[in-house]
Amino acid sequence: MHLVVTRQEVMRIVISFSYTDHSNKQKQASGLTMIQPSSSQKRKPSQLPQAVMVNTSVENFTREVPKMAHEWEFKLDVFQKQAILHLEKKHNVFVSAHTSAGKTVVAEYAVALSLEHGTKAIYTSPIKTLSNQKYWDFKNIFGREHVGLQTGDIQLNEKASCVIMTTEILRSKLYDQDLSDLEWVIIDEVQYIGDKVRGVVWEEVLIMLPDTVKLVLLSATFSNTMEFANWIVKIKKQSVYVICTAKRPVPLHHYIYTGTQNITENQLFEIVDESKRFNNENYRRAWAAYENQKRAGLRNVKQRNQYLPFVTMVLYQLDYLPALVFTFAKAKCRDTALTLLGADLTSRKEKSEIAVFLNNSLKSLTESDKKLFQIIQLKEMLMMGIAYHHSGVLPLLKEIVEHLFQKGLVKVLFATETFASGVNMPARTVIFDSINEKYDRVKRRTVNSAEYIQMAGRAGRRGKDDHGFSIILCGDRIPNDSILRSFQQGKACPVESQFYLKDSMILNLLHRAKFRIQDILKQSFAEYCRDLSRETELLALKHRLNDIKPAPCGLCEEDLEQYYYTYKKINSLRPYLQNYDTCLRKDIADSRPNVIVIC
Repeated sequence: MHLVVTRQEVMRIVISFSYTDHSNKQKQASGLTMIQPSSSQKRKPSQLPQAVMVNTSVENFTREVPKMAHEWEFKLDVFQKQAILHLEKKHNVFVSAHTSAGKTVVAEYAVALSLEHGTKAIYTSPIKTLSNQKYWDFKNIFGREHVGLQTGDIQLNEKASCVIMTTEILRSKLYDQDLSDLEWVIIDEVQYIGDKVRGVVWEEVLIMLPDTVKLVLLSATFSNTMEFANWIVKIKKQSVYVICTAKRPVPLHHYIYTGTQNITENQLFEIVDESKRFNNENYRRAWAAYENQKRAGLRNVKQRNQYLPFVTMVLYQLDYLPALVFTFAKAKCRDTALTLLGADLTSRKEKSEIAVFLNNSLKSLTESDKKLFQIIQLKEMLMMGIAYHHSGVLPLLKEIVEHLFQKGLVKVLFATETFASGVNMPARTVIFDSINEKYDRVKRRTVNSAEYIQMAGRAGRRGKDDHGFSIILCGDRIPNDSILRSFQQGKACPVESQFYLKDSMILNLLHRAKFRIQDILKQSFAEYCRDLSRETELLALKHRLNDIKPAPCGLCEEDLEQYYYTYKKINSLRPYLQNYDTCLRKDIADSRPNVIVIC
């Protein structure tokens, strides 16, 4: 038995089906035919990893952490308590706070937790000076047997529970060592990820660290904290808790100094006060004083001995010592310090204390080593309370200078900018020899706001000073007011990725690491920022598209959508209809050979 259906009936069935199918889709989209799941089918969705800006109260801190892994003699700040609460929950923490605000407390608590849990912690720093300082600090806190040190020069107690190292050392370990027993990695000065030459090392470390490791990220100058935290979330598939504080423990005042080696009186002008208000009147007065000196020909003479009257007649008289002077060249650092040999800034008691420490520190050297020019030179300067510090200074002498500066026995220290990278050695006053001579391995330029904040943040000793002072010396020109406004008001620059493939990285990935080159590239901060930029652009285009109003059309508003779905269904069935028509004509032709079928 065969069922005969005409073409008109087929078309009517198709159209009816199309309308029914489309109306069902509309009902499902509007929720009319949604089937509610039973109570046994309901599941609570798991919380996805995310970057969280922490602003929770710490009123119940003692109840939530009844027994701390480590105690301090001083009262903890709010941001420190917030970080400790999340460390107790084994969360990743990113702390952004001003220099000398107390970020080291967070690092110390993570180390204390690892000792309590019987696991290991690694503390990384960008420079050897900071690594050395943290080694001595942590050794005094946790004990010699629990703390180790690894730098390019020194290897001490490498199997300790907490090992302090430079970031490059940790990168090398990740390529060829198993770090399965590692619980915490503390990355200090994480803003170095934006360094043009070394920043790629920080990205390698963060990408290759095992997912079981918890991160403690510390930074003083980081404006795009949430963007960076979201990248960590993406590559680690874990939440990151961001804790930021804009509060300075010691208020900071910003000055410019227009004095010369012959003129010192009334040449110090406060430009920005502790409330970050820019003083236009004082800036105009400073500009006028500088221009008057130029017209008088006083600025045409090279200022060979500017620091001697500045230190003795300004800083010493105003009680602004000890002072840390930043210069951007090692040779200038030493030469400028030598111009102060005519100033004696230490008392008889302080000289005695310096002499005893020098003798004890240098007694292990041979007689020939003690006669080295640098040792003789620095010994003479230290007795007067003056010193210099840069990468060209002998390691032993650098440690001596750092120790005496911490004790307050060095009154004026000339140093390069690396001294500001996390080293906890604040002074009452920070002085900038110039802000226009920063060399970034490509060219000389003006320091940016992040660099200024990092260095000026060393001004003001917590618990010793009520105020800190930052002074810019006017050399060949007075700083433009727009530049002063940009970085003296404390606005850090966004940190950008400097990721690039190096030959050594490719070889290590090919022969030793468990990662593929493609994986490292896809997970880099640079790639994340590019993807984020594309998403932002796409979202903007979608918003523009939504803002476009459709042209009025009565026909389209009524049945255009129904027509679209009907036509789409008919078009999909067209081959079947054509096949049916061909078969029907063939059957007729076979049964009636004398009949011509015309369609």
